[in-house]
Amino acid sequence: MTRLITLAAAGLLAAAPALGQPRELSLSHNFPPTHTMQQRVFEPLAQRIAAATGGAVRIRFYPAGELGAGAERTFQRVVDGVADMGFSLPGYTGNLFPRTMLIELPGAVPGDATNVDRIWNAMELLAPEYRRVELLGLWTNTPPAILSARRPVRTAEDLRGMTIRAPSPQQAAVLRAWGANPVTMPATEIYTALQTGVIDAAMIGPDGLRTFRLNEVTRFLTRDIPGGVATLFLVGNRDAFRAIPAQHRAAVMAEFGRPLSRAGLQAYIDADAEAFALAERSGIEIIRLSEADQARLREAAEPVIAQAVAALRGQGIDGAAILAALRRAP
Repeated sequence: MTRLITLAAAGLLAAAPALGQPRELSLSHNFPPTHTMQQRVFEPLAQRIAAATGGAVRIRFYPAGELGAGAERTFQRVVDGVADMGFSLPGYTGNLFPRTMLIELPGAVPGDATNVDRIWNAMELLAPEYRRVELLGLWTNTPPAILSARRPVRTAEDLRGMTIRAPSPQQAAVLRAWGANPVTMPATEIYTALQTGVIDAAMIGPDGLRTFRLNEVTRFLTRDIPGGVATLFLVGNRDAFRAIPAQHRAAVMAEFGRPLSRAGLQAYIDADAEAFALAERSGIEIIRLSEADQARLREAAEPVIAQAVAALRGQGIDGAAILAALRRAP
């Protein structure tokens, strides 16, 4: 079911026709409408844009693949104009975003509230990957957890031999370095994969417990995993954004970029405490890795970082410079 966010005030609604036909922007994603980003970031965004433009610009949501199946197709749907905006993870098509994928390496960014400014301060180096779209937001989630249905992860050694869902090729490489068997799949497929035993565990941000109801199929949650964060984007079709009425363009565009990205990351930070509380209510055992085990995992991942930089060098991309820019304190 589509969801139309209109104006909060009836007086603004009444004024909209005087401004001409409202410009409606579609926002497509393949996640449920209960996803943290839609409820806590995009719906408030739509309300602000409607209010700031007197109803001349509105956002209509198409969640759960209503404009096309496959989260990996979100970016192309925006390029092709099937959707005016698209929300997804670059990691689902990591080959298109080799620069962005560096953000997901362990230690590239600290996994805290400074992530957004680090990314946007390095945007000149990342921007070539978004030349076909309007980059409306690029942010991260919080550090991942390992959610297990049957077998707990209490030490670094416990990861060996486990089949674990990875959100991106970079994080799959990290899991492989830890001795696990990674399987890259969208978050929407984790529930069934855990339930049926296709995977032993999933690497995902803690908020996945609520958003994808993973608390129903999880028995053990291991936190403090130094596996790197996932990146997320909101991109826009260039023609659609050029068609926004000139008198409203500045007000609309002021909502995107760093402000939207900060809101996206903060929503995940806020959701973490709720996720851990949900885990406790659901009877899930919460396990914390020791600092010694975390150190062992970080050391095991170091070759993955070197390999990623070397692979980019072969493409004529200075990955070391990108990592240095990301690691620079804002």
